[in-house]
Amino acid sequence: MTNNIKTMKFNIKIPCDETRNIEREHKILDFFINKNFMFKKSTEPKTLFKDIYIDKYSLDAHSWCENNGEVVFDLDYPDEYSKIKLINGLTDKKIYKKFDPLLQKLCFKSLKPHIEECFKLTEEAFEKLGNEENIKKKDLNTKPCSRMLKKLYAKILLGASQNCPNCCFLFAYCYKLLNPDVELVCGSMGWEGVDGEPHYEWG
Repeated sequence: MTNNIKTMKFNIKIPCDETRNIEREHKILDFFINKNFMFKKSTEPKTLFKDIYIDKYSLDAHSWCENNGEVVFDLDYPDEYSKIKLINGLTDKKIYKKFDPLLQKLCFKSLKPHIEECFKLTEEAFEKLGNEENIKKKDLNTKPCSRMLKKLYAKILLGASQNCPNCCFLFAYCYKLLNPDVELVCGSMGWEGVDGEPHYEWG
């Protein structure tokens, strides 16, 4: 798998899901690790939207991009993932299982307003900094259309991806926008256990 991304980094606060406290989650994971606590693996992927939906910002699901059935984009968060694998007795072998087409459609539809909001807020922050003219001259050499600007915002969002480990749907969408030939999918994702059984951390 290759995350072939050319990102753009600016001093812009990226709008991310604030319903999760990432620092608190890491402290909880550290607590379980220090206590040698082991969780029971989740071996069955979810199949119903009511079991996946959390709120308008979040789903218990994962999104990535494929090309001819091969995963070509899925961000890694080593600090978080290493702790999850440790307390669940997992290997480094990732496991993906796509939802059925209807369930995927429901997932993407439910998060579409949030993704659009992220792009809108990124656009507003970008314009406030007064960077737009510089970017036009540097990367485009012409007056950009809205589609080209949206790709710029996708690059900016991807540039902040390591700060937002709970936005896989947003970043997979950004990658798809920049690489139209890939397939944007969602489903269950996890790792194979040391006992050979699958564990689905999301979905």
